[in-house]
Amino acid sequence: VAVERGEQLGRSVGFQVRMEHKLPRQQGSILYCTAGILLQRMQNDRSLKQFTHIVLDEVHERDVMVDLILVILKQVPPC
Repeated sequence: VAVERGEQLGRSVGFQVRMEHKLPRQQGSILYCTAGILLQRMQNDRSLKQFTHIVLDEVHERDVMVDLILVILKQVPPC
């Protein structure tokens, strides 16, 4: 996505997978991460104020982490 936007990875697009990461700037950015990383971030921010949007890809491949994420998302009141 960063290449398609014509910018360096880590500017407004980043990723986090296990111990490997290239985090984007704080405001106005996109972070691609695993379900496990998303769960960790959700534990640290129960109100999910750090996110404006969450897109779950491959949600049809259900597992315990995805199920937990869906339960938490259902409990968060809309903005």
